[in-house]
Amino acid sequence: MRSALSGRGERVEALRHAGADGQSISYEVIRSANRRRTIAICVRDGSVIVRAPLHVAGAEIEAFIQRRTSWIASALVDNVPARVLAQGQVLPLANGTFTLVWERSTQPRNTLVLRDGVMTVRLAASVPIGTEISVVTAQLSRWYVERARERVDEAVQRWAPVLGSTPAAVFVRNQRSRWGSCARDGSLRFNWRLAMVTDALLDYVVVHELAHLLHPNHSPAFWSEVFRALPDYDKRRAELKRFSSPL
Repeated sequence: MRSALSGRGERVEALRHAGADGQSISYEVIRSANRRRTIAICVRDGSVIVRAPLHVAGAEIEAFIQRRTSWIASALVDNVPARVLAQGQVLPLANGTFTLVWERSTQPRNTLVLRDGVMTVRLAASVPIGTEISVVTAQLSRWYVERARERVDEAVQRWAPVLGSTPAAVFVRNQRSRWGSCARDGSLRFNWRLAMVTDALLDYVVVHELAHLLHPNHSPAFWSEVFRALPDYDKRRAELKRFSSPL
C-alpha cells in the first residue's frame, strides 16, 4: 500500500519492523512537511508511532529505532491493556479458541508457541519476578496484532475488487471504541482484536470500511453498497456488537 499526504502536511507510511537485542518492534512512521527537524517516538495504546521530517531516510529512522529498542519494549509493556490474564484462560482466535499457559525458560528472549489448541508463552530468563502477567499480556497482544494484520490484508485484497474501492493504506491499530475507521486521505485503520473474531465478522468490518471510501457517511447509498456485498450484513453487525474482547 502507498502512503498518502494529509491536508495537515503529514504522510502516514505503511507499518515497518525493526529489531535489536532480541526484540522485534513494529512501528508506524508519520512524516511531517511542517517545521519538524528531529525524529520522535511515541508509544500509545500498545502502538509505536515515529514522527519524522519528510527528508529523513528510512534507514536513519530504523537505526534510531534500533538504538531505543529496549526502551520501546519497556514502554509497550507499560501500555498494554489493564485486564489481567490467568493461567489456563481460554481466549478467542479467529474461528476457534486456545488455552493460555506460560512458563519460565532459560532462553534469551520471550517466545510464543501455539500447538494443539494451547498457546505457551515461554518467558526469558531476564523477565523480572512479579512482572510475568504484564509481559505475557504484552507478548500476546503483539502476537494478536500480527495475526490481525495477516487476516485484514487478505480480506482487503479479496473485497476491494468487489466493491471497486482501493484504500491508500491499511493499518492495524489499538482502537478501543472502533473496529475500523476510514480517514480522509483514503487510508483504513482496523482494530487488532479482529484477530479474535470469525471470518464472517471480519468480512463485515472490512466491507464496511471499503464502502466508506465510496460513501463517507451512513447514507442509504452506503448501506446499499454494503448490502450488495453482504446481503446478511445486519446479522453480522448485530453479532459483532455482542462480541467482547478479553484484552
